[in-house]
Amino acid sequence: MKRATTIAIQVPEPVVGISEKGFRTLKEAEQQRSFVRAIDSTISKALKATTGYSKESIPRELRKTEFNYGGIEGEIASKPTSSVSHKSIHAGFSGYLKEQNLNRRKFINIQDTVTRLDDLISESTNRTLEQKIKLYNLDKFLDEEGILDWEVPPATIFSLDKDYSTITREAIVTQAKAKHIDAYLNNQIIKPFNDALKSRAAEYMGVDLDNLTQTEKTTIYQGKRAFNVQVIPKRTVSYAKAMREIRSDLDSLLSGEDDLRENYQVRRMRNGDQMSLKKIARKVDQATIAHSKTVNRLEWNYDPILEFAAITSN
Repeated sequence: MKRATTIAIQVPEPVVGISEKGFRTLKEAEQQRSFVRAIDSTISKALKATTGYSKESIPRELRKTEFNYGGIEGEIASKPTSSVSHKSIHAGFSGYLKEQNLNRRKFINIQDTVTRLDDLISESTNRTLEQKIKLYNLDKFLDEEGILDWEVPPATIFSLDKDYSTITREAIVTQAKAKHIDAYLNNQIIKPFNDALKSRAAEYMGVDLDNLTQTEKTTIYQGKRAFNVQVIPKRTVSYAKAMREIRSDLDSLLSGEDDLRENYQVRRMRNGDQMSLKKIARKVDQATIAHSKTVNRLEWNYDPILEFAAITSN
């Protein structure tokens, strides 16, 4: 059998409410969205690659590369940036303190602790590349191609063979069509279905979506479909803020702030000032708690149990 070289994406009509047709429309929309997002990503990567910059070849400062493909003009801004894993820094610093405790240390050298923290920051920081694409005449070219936000995307043909390694006007137009379909599917089908299901679940469980104060769990049945819904706590920690607070204390200890030095039970030693291991460990715990937040979120997932039951009964 001859392999297909193109695919036609015809967005489904939106379906209001939770129903069998609505669920099937949701699944179709999710599949289509996954496909067009992959197209968008592939073309973006290819366009950025035309600058000659990559994560292995990063410019020392901001560079702008202009382009013109069949009248579509724009620029790609490439600049060096850094990615810092504050969670890794926090974990490494906590591990360092635990190691000192295992060695039965009651006091640790302040400067050595700062040096270890600096090393952790260096180890957890990666130099990387940031690139942004800007089209000068975006509105004009979208209008010329008939890609309008307020209109339903027409049936669109996409190639299954192209890798878009060579950028052309056609490639950029294809990307714009993919973005248009992506936005439509999300705003008109996927998000409304999610919102409708969450609203029904909230009503069923008797909870306020804007004020989820306690955990709940239930299953919503619709025809041959079942949806497991639960309100679950999500804890987030701003490790960056916690570690900045700890670093601020360490710097103040080195500079000789009397009140803080007393709090950390600092003692002068021949090889440098030392602080209480128990006090700095407690500070890490306090800073972590202070910059933590737990928010209850309502989430759902499809449970195929009724679908399987229907198949078995047949």
